[in-house]
Amino acid sequence: RDISKASMYGELDAVASYNQYNSARTLIPLTPAVMFNNPKGVATTKGLFSTGVSYSVVLFSGYAQKKQVEIDDLAKSMASFETKLTKEQIIYNIRSLYLTTLAFEEMLKSQKNYTKALKELAKRIEFEVKIGKKAKIDALKANADVTNSISTEAELKSGIEKSLAALSKIVGSEVKELDRLDFEIDTNGFEKADLDSLAKIKNQDLMIRKSTKQIEKSKSAKYPQVSFSSYLGVNFGEDDISLDWNDETLWQLTLNAKWNIFDFGKRDLMVQQAKIAKMQAKIAKSETKLEINEQLEVAKSELNLNLAKYKSAKAELELVSRSAKIEEARYDSGASTLNDLLLAKAKEQLLHSKVIQSKYNYQKSRYYVDYILERGEKGE
Repeated sequence: RDISKASMYGELDAVASYNQYNSARTLIPLTPAVMFNNPKGVATTKGLFSTGVSYSVVLFSGYAQKKQVEIDDLAKSMASFETKLTKEQIIYNIRSLYLTTLAFEEMLKSQKNYTKALKELAKRIEFEVKIGKKAKIDALKANADVTNSISTEAELKSGIEKSLAALSKIVGSEVKELDRLDFEIDTNGFEKADLDSLAKIKNQDLMIRKSTKQIEKSKSAKYPQVSFSSYLGVNFGEDDISLDWNDETLWQLTLNAKWNIFDFGKRDLMVQQAKIAKMQAKIAKSETKLEINEQLEVAKSELNLNLAKYKSAKAELELVSRSAKIEEARYDSGASTLNDLLLAKAKEQLLHSKVIQSKYNYQKSRYYVDYILERGEKGE
């Protein structure tokens, strides 16, 4: 925009040249006035030096320059909206990775508790094997489950490291640990969004206005073009006869006007091209609105699905936790096998992880809705 504004004031140049001719030339154009003022003769030279300053400016371009400044003003506003959209995307990516990492950390904590419980169970079974109360195969099974649980811990640790690495890349500095994030499952619905207030739509509106200005600029080629130029300089060189160095001051003012009468339809085609660009901008706006509505519907469906998964997993976990305690009591009394007990505990741990995942996935879904509605920058 500043370049377009500056170009309206023209250019001031310092110029210099040297020309070597095969025949002598006068330092200034030979006119009756020059000959009259120099009765002894006019100095001539084969080696002509020139230096000076020139200034040129377009006085009237059919409003093309003015329209270009207006187009650049709109482009600057569009760049501001693009910046906001980029921020929203970065914020969503950070939030998503943040939640992913926290989910991994919470599942790792749960898995460690599970491993600890399995180790205690394995020790108890080993003791009962020694006193002949349990079979040796039970001890082997219990230790195998401990090993599998430790392997799952390693996988979760790897997930944490990868998430932190991705998060570090986005924020531009190393992230080693995260603060806890307290949030509640909010089941409130979303108010109807005003799509016209979104930066995506405002950007499309500016694109339509920009296309309109481009049409006006294209039409400006049908107007006359008027420009002004001036020059002030000195020509000097060694006189071929007297061998003295001479110089002459020159200046000139020039006013140029040009009006293209016929260009075989080029300007009309440029106007038509600009009109097509405006039609495309209008279509793009309609498509953007449809895309946002579609994204909102998908996001809300995903939100409701994750909420349903969370409620289901939480309710199922309560039942399975009771069942695991019952199985432990039955195993101690010899009423069930170790397989039944380990299966119940594994199912309990699996559901515990499912509750954690669905909880954080639900929050991710809410953040995604914020991203679509461009509310991430205003959030926490």
